[in-house]
Amino acid sequence: IEGFTYATASGQTEDGADLAHEHSIPLLGFYGNWTEASMFDNTSLVDVLYGTYKFPYAPFTADSDLYTNYMTVTYDGVKSPFTGNPYIVEDEFPADKLALNSKSMIGSIYYRLIRNAAITGYAVSKLNQPGGEIIDVLDGMLDSRNGYQVEGLYYNEKRGEWMNTAIRSYNENKQVRTYGLEEGDVFRVGYYAVPEYYAMVTNEKYPDGEKDLTSVLAGILLDDDSFKFLVRSEFLGKGAYIGYDFTVDDTAPAINSASLDGSQLSISASDNLNLAYVAVVSLDGNTVYAETAPGKDTYEAVLDIAEAIEKADGYVALFVADYAGNEVAKAIKVNDNTPVMDPDKVASVTISPKYLDLYKGNTAEVLATVLPMTVEDRTVTWSSSDTSIATVDENGVVTAVNEGQAQIIATSNQDPTKYAVIPVSVTVADRILNGAVWDENGDIFFSEFNAGNLPNWKALHNAPVSDGDAPAYIQSAFVQTDGRLIAGTLDSSTGETILYQVSTDNYALTKLGTSAYYATDMAVGLSGLQESNYVYTNSTALVVSPFIPQDDGSGEMVYGLPYDYGMINFARYNGGAYLAGVAKVDEGSYDGMKYAVYWVLDENGTIWETYLMDYSGYGLTFTVPEAIIETGIQTSFLYQSLYFDGESDWLYWSHYDENANTTELILLYPYYTQDDSGQYVVNPEDPYLYHAGTFGEGVWPVAGLYVNGSVAPNSVEVPAVPASIKDGTVMPVPAQTENLLEKFSARLITEAEKAGKFTGT
Repeated sequence: IEGFTYATASGQTEDGADLAHEHSIPLLGFYGNWTEASMFDNTSLVDVLYGTYKFPYAPFTADSDLYTNYMTVTYDGVKSPFTGNPYIVEDEFPADKLALNSKSMIGSIYYRLIRNAAITGYAVSKLNQPGGEIIDVLDGMLDSRNGYQVEGLYYNEKRGEWMNTAIRSYNENKQVRTYGLEEGDVFRVGYYAVPEYYAMVTNEKYPDGEKDLTSVLAGILLDDDSFKFLVRSEFLGKGAYIGYDFTVDDTAPAINSASLDGSQLSISASDNLNLAYVAVVSLDGNTVYAETAPGKDTYEAVLDIAEAIEKADGYVALFVADYAGNEVAKAIKVNDNTPVMDPDKVASVTISPKYLDLYKGNTAEVLATVLPMTVEDRTVTWSSSDTSIATVDENGVVTAVNEGQAQIIATSNQDPTKYAVIPVSVTVADRILNGAVWDENGDIFFSEFNAGNLPNWKALHNAPVSDGDAPAYIQSAFVQTDGRLIAGTLDSSTGETILYQVSTDNYALTKLGTSAYYATDMAVGLSGLQESNYVYTNSTALVVSPFIPQDDGSGEMVYGLPYDYGMINFARYNGGAYLAGVAKVDEGSYDGMKYAVYWVLDENGTIWETYLMDYSGYGLTFTVPEAIIETGIQTSFLYQSLYFDGESDWLYWSHYDENANTTELILLYPYYTQDDSGQYVVNPEDPYLYHAGTFGEGVWPVAGLYVNGSVAPNSVEVPAVPASIKDGTVMPVPAQTENLLEKFSARLITEAEKAGKFTGT
């Protein structure tokens, strides 16, 4: 405590009582940088591998709980956690030698916060040297999925458990060359957690920011540019980010000499930066006889390869690589055994992956491997068996052209008699869907489109949809069990959702009433009950409500009030990620109890499965959700919609891409497998995810997916019954309406402002 200041109240109450009272207020003195201490948990995957980890602050029950604060990198088509050296775990982490080549892809960053942040974001910065000063911020973006006021780890005494323990992620998936970096450039990849104080300082100093008191004192950043300004200004300490400093390196190492004397192999190798790996391996690379991590630009040594001389088939390869994944190999004859491969002739060509399944218009990159690794020319020529179905360019990038089957061929340039073939299947969903399309002028039309013919779409009426003279900001829609088309708005300035019945003759709106809580997406409820109902998403909650107006306690009649057990808070299962979409995918009954299956999308790109049950004695309630598909697509929680079409078994997702300000249509075809008990479950490793195209430049969002006149899911394919329903272990949880309070409206507004679709004044 540095000292005290005093505040004295003065004046009188209406009753004449004296208000005078003096308060002594202690002042805390702080010296240094508030973000030198880490915002993130105090261990990482790298720490675990190198034996330097500390016990995390978050509770853990398995080793996998320690695997946080790391990133993934794709080298030559193979994605793996970044561990410094792509080939071997060294004695110490090579922090000053890290490098990537231009073709490498930065994948995802996984992290866990232990301190509260005002905002989080991702940045790639150019440096003057590793660990040095920032010259420029090449790419910087606020992670709007987390919104403002991002909570870190804390203990909830009421519940008796730690909260926000989940490992979160951010997906970048960009090649190094997309940042405009050149050979020798140094750059930093970082994910940042920014406390309020630094947002205030940035708002005050940012040259293009507003200078009124509100913006200066606001503990949030104004936009992506102000975030870049903050990163570039280096107000933040090292504890504010997790990431690494890399050098761009596209130059392969050199093997200067290699000679064998008895069992002693004398070698000399060099690199323009640092050698990461020197090894003696079989010609196919599958057997390692000797290996080391030089960690310097030149390496001269004598290796004892007696094991290779005893076991190898004639030849081995001296394999040398650097930290960026650039490689070179040289054949060494070690004995007179019959060689399986001629070190100078092409033995085989393989392609990875072994097959492609693409949607029309999509692309994918394939990788060819030529063995042995010692041949002079390991390049290939790519070709397609049917260019009307799929084409492939000189870099192995395959483009799907039309529905059908084709083959992609990689032919060795050194020996054209050696080649590899993989099948490619091109899929198109020929299905007419409907939705509320916001066109390039911001006008909203109920429209139709073919999932296989984007970006074409057609408005079903002439004038933009409106409620009287004012536009109606349609956010969601569904077909009720009685066939009526129901739509809901979302006014981002007030958080208000109004429900309408929509005429499918002229698309006029008839107001039904206001919802008690805002809805970001809606779906039809459980059918076959006396009382109609519907399901909707709000912040971290999934709600089921009667489809009738109810008294909210103040005498006002509103829609959307949950049943007593008709709401589940996903924050307890997904780390607090907001829900973005919901679709009904199935329904059935078991032992006289009706149930419906719902898939729920959160802003992390995870699809969860929960069952809505007509639970005897409790009414409608949800089961504990289970994560079934990781799409890897992080998203805004606004302007998304899900629809499951039971006739084709496609799950449709109209995905607003906040980076490109477009809406794309994503399709998932869930592949069902049977578990040990014979129950059908979604295979999460192969969900058949397709990008079907966008609705055109400036056309976004596309909200409220439905099919005209069709009640989803319009067929029942697999009426699976979870074991928790069969054995009766699922217990209903009372609705937690505190999750729907006004404190969430701030994030709603800021998300809409960021998207440029804020409807307030």
